[in-house]
Amino acid sequence: MLIMSQTTFTKNIKVSPRSVKEHSRIPTNPLFCSSLTKVIIIFLALLSFSDLSAQNKLERETRIKKRNVPEEAIEFVDDVFDGFKRVKWYHEISGEGEFFEAKFRWKRDQYSVKFDTIGGIVDIEKTISLEEIPEKTRISINNYFEENFLKYKIIKIQKQLLGSEDQLEGYIEGEGRNNISINYEIEFHGVTETENKLWEILFDHKGEVILFREIILPPNFNLDF
Repeated sequence: MLIMSQTTFTKNIKVSPRSVKEHSRIPTNPLFCSSLTKVIIIFLALLSFSDLSAQNKLERETRIKKRNVPEEAIEFVDDVFDGFKRVKWYHEISGEGEFFEAKFRWKRDQYSVKFDTIGGIVDIEKTISLEEIPEKTRISINNYFEENFLKYKIIKIQKQLLGSEDQLEGYIEGEGRNNISINYEIEFHGVTETENKLWEILFDHKGEVILFREIILPPNFNLDF
């Protein structure tokens, strides 16, 4: 994600308000009706919150000390990414859950490794250039941009690796793809006929869109392109 401040919002679609119709069989006792109304309001509030959590994402990253990170996560980074590196640890809370993330430079490349709350591996991301994406996939991605945006400027590309701990360790150590999933997360500034915004798209290894969302900037941030 592109972090413009400690808190970054992303939005997919707008949620339409709901309305509640009276049912003819509801008792007319004032106390009962009052209690029932409160229950309905609470239910709708929870339902709306559930919808918003699925369609919007609030992500907050906080820098933390190594001692606050699950031991399994620390061991994975130390074992797999052998060699000198200065690791920065972060605690992340988002609509997808709670995570720990290690960010560091290794062999001249920038990596981020995400873990769950007990230290289980979630994914590995490596910052790359457009030219590092395989040709067929790159052509498919370029065609998507050309067909959907009047102009665009890529800000950041990350190669996302998904798989088991053993599979990801083997891939990093040069044992080949070994059934892991490879995706490409691209943050960019795009202009259409009606919009001029920052976006994030996740493409699969074939260049097909998996996820498309808008990056919401802080209110006082000026976007020039």
